[in-house]
Amino acid sequence: MTLVLFDIDGTLIYHIAHDVQVGFARFTYAVKKVYGLEPVFASGYNGWVDKQIMRSVVPESAFSKKEFDMRWPQAKEALYEHALREEAKGIHMYGAIADAVTLAVKLHERDNCMLGLLTGNIEVMAYWKLKHAGIPNVFPFGVFSDAFDDRIALAKSVFQKYQIQFQKKIAPHDVVVIGDSIHDVRCGKAIGAYTIAVSTGQLTGPAGIHSGVQYVTDLRNEHPDLFVETLMDKAVLDFFGLDGVQQKNT
Repeated sequence: MTLVLFDIDGTLIYHIAHDVQVGFARFTYAVKKVYGLEPVFASGYNGWVDKQIMRSVVPESAFSKKEFDMRWPQAKEALYEHALREEAKGIHMYGAIADAVTLAVKLHERDNCMLGLLTGNIEVMAYWKLKHAGIPNVFPFGVFSDAFDDRIALAKSVFQKYQIQFQKKIAPHDVVVIGDSIHDVRCGKAIGAYTIAVSTGQLTGPAGIHSGVQYVTDLRNEHPDLFVETLMDKAVLDFFGLDGVQQKNT
């Protein structure tokens, strides 16, 4: 059995208003409602997990770690509440990256593959984003940031959670991590998994076309086991034994 772990943002979905930090409004709402603070966001949250982002705008001077953690469940509910409100207004925030979804569906159909999510999103938001983008639920397993404020620690929890959920162990060499950022590659390497990097993290449209020479250079320089521009690349299909699948022109 091969456990294939997909990142979400930039890998399975793209942000429709890619020039806007769509999540900031969600975090602002949650921080104000739960912690009573006006958050000030920095830049460069790529690779951060949700709990880590929330903690960064709720200072220790205002709430100790214990106090922050006590209110964290309410903050998670507020993040989800805001997403539902925006969706109810008809605001479409995320779209599916077609080639990534095609790969996921094809792998889901195979008896020797188990699909999962390895994401910095909290669990409820992870599955909401996929549903919002119209992606079928083919991910029966996942590790999320609900209990973690560090991406590497999150990744390392894969093995214990897998054993608890399926009552059997999985070895690092049977795990594949697919993501669009240097942080996804680092996560995969930290747990001894095979890493596939796809350069769809900075999109100019739903087809999955990357923008940014430096982004691609940085991603290559992390030395993933496989680097591609689309998850329908022949190298990916060959790796998973899907060489008969027709590639799409996107």
